[in-house]
Amino acid sequence: MQIKFFLKDKNSEQTCIIAIIRNKGKRYKVYTVDRVKSGYWNPNTYRCRLQRQYYPAAKHINERLNEWEKLLNDALDYFNHELIIPGEKMFKAKVEELLSQKKKDAGFTEPESEILYFTDYIEQFIKDVERKPNTLKRYVTTLNLLKRYEGKMKLQFEDIDMKFYNSFQKWMNQQGYSVNYFGDMIKNIKVFLNAAADDHLNNNTEYLSKKFKTVDEETDAIYLTVDELIQMNRLVIDEKLILAGCGSDILKVKENLHRKIESLTDARDRFLIGAFTAMRFSDYGDIDGLKSTDDFISKRTEKTGTKVVIPMHYVIREILERRNNQLPRPVTNQKLNDSLKELGRLAGINEDVDITMTKGGKRVTETFKKWELITTHTARRSGCTNMYLAGIDAIAIMGFSGHTTVKSFMKYIRVKQEQNAMRLKDHDFFKKLNL
Repeated sequence: MQIKFFLKDKNSEQTCIIAIIRNKGKRYKVYTVDRVKSGYWNPNTYRCRLQRQYYPAAKHINERLNEWEKLLNDALDYFNHELIIPGEKMFKAKVEELLSQKKKDAGFTEPESEILYFTDYIEQFIKDVERKPNTLKRYVTTLNLLKRYEGKMKLQFEDIDMKFYNSFQKWMNQQGYSVNYFGDMIKNIKVFLNAAADDHLNNNTEYLSKKFKTVDEETDAIYLTVDELIQMNRLVIDEKLILAGCGSDILKVKENLHRKIESLTDARDRFLIGAFTAMRFSDYGDIDGLKSTDDFISKRTEKTGTKVVIPMHYVIREILERRNNQLPRPVTNQKLNDSLKELGRLAGINEDVDITMTKGGKRVTETFKKWELITTHTARRSGCTNMYLAGIDAIAIMGFSGHTTVKSFMKYIRVKQEQNAMRLKDHDFFKKLNL
């Protein structure tokens, strides 16, 4: 029989304390109601360091942990006396029973508290948590979608179960959302549930983390060929081009002609840097300090912190020479997306593309003009695919793109079977050797 206390997340500045109990080949995990500053935790004694001057709460927390240890021992003694080896659910139920009795014996009654609704908790979580701006935006998107789903009947924590999962999935299908979008929403919901578990508001998180599947499917996302990228680079963005392509908006465009030329030029140059480095938008979108005389582009990635070093492509060198090494100011993802579609249309990237995906629970195929599908993410996908088709080793490309697994990298490659065969047909393996 063994009881030890650990930090839930030793890398957080402050985290909750969990008890790990081992008895007769079984392992139980119980969340205590205590939180501790991680820097004052002693992993050797499983208690706080007694530094009264710097952390006065340490003594009180240790006393509370001693009480927890006694209560957990009482629970184990009960089952040992009854010759029962409990499962985790049964063990936790007994702990709750003993804890409730202890409060009752002490004359403590919990005040009636207001119901904390799931979306209210998420709203507060988003305000308090430290995350990157793009991550917070995704959290807000999920929150707003949940509010639409729940309508007037607000969700409580006890409502978040497999029945909710299936109902939410069905509702999103009815709204016409894709499988991948549903998967993204569930991924965020699991983040909220785990955070609630740390705050002792949700005791079902381990079960839900296993049952709530973050489903996804491979999509027919496009990439631009090297020829299309060169075509875009050579596009002369001037008054003649803009006025010829503006259609019925000619009066509006004339008023902002100079700004239009500048924004499209900036969008084109940013995008091409991404397309010839395979960087994420968060990296190529604000890269600076490059010079046309550089041999390499060096950057520490925003998402993973990995340092990437990429040979300077001649198209990027041309861009820097054209701009006197002054790259455009960063813009938002959405604003760049809007400019890229217009840019693709003006560049004549008009190939018909069939896109098949699951929307509203059904497999549907829609036909688009290729320029309609260009986004900031197309740059990264184009870079990975074109380098791969050029014969560059996948591991080397991953070193440029910042991918950490081959599986995630291969999702970016848009290569048909025939293209892959052409790429490898001159490989020594397929040739007759003169021995």
